[in-house]
Amino acid sequence: MVRRFASFPRRAAVVAIAFLTFGGIATVSAAPAQADKIDKWSSWWQPCKKMCLYYSQGLKGGCWSSNNVYDGEDLSSELFDACSGTGSAGVNQGVAGNAASMGNGTTNCNVTAWYYPGWIGYSDADENWLHPGWAGNLTSRLRNNEYSIEMDNCT
Repeated sequence: MVRRFASFPRRAAVVAIAFLTFGGIATVSAAPAQADKIDKWSSWWQPCKKMCLYYSQGLKGGCWSSNNVYDGEDLSSELFDACSGTGSAGVNQGVAGNAASMGNGTTNCNVTAWYYPGWIGYSDADENWLHPGWAGNLTSRLRNNEYSIEMDNCT
């Protein structure tokens, strides 16, 4: 009997280690949620220099750009302008809640569009971002639902 009780703690330890190991694997293998990276094509040809939003998909229609390097922009008072080669759809309309695509004309910063003013996203689905020199269409969550934009992670 003594032998039987002596092996019980050992068995319990093996079961506990197995449980923690499998639990750890499940936790480690689960991919964390991430903001949507929308890099689709090069944006070096676009008419703006820094962070840019466009009224239509594919960098078409009225455009808005900011040359602020480190500050974000609340888009509530901004209007789309006419830009060379992008078309006139949306010109003079408000930018907030009206953009369908975004470009990043920087060489060293990411650009992120946010669902809420003040660079806030309550979940990773509330933001779209681009690497330097890339452009893309906003996801269905942010298309016509973007209210702020900023440059970040500048090197």
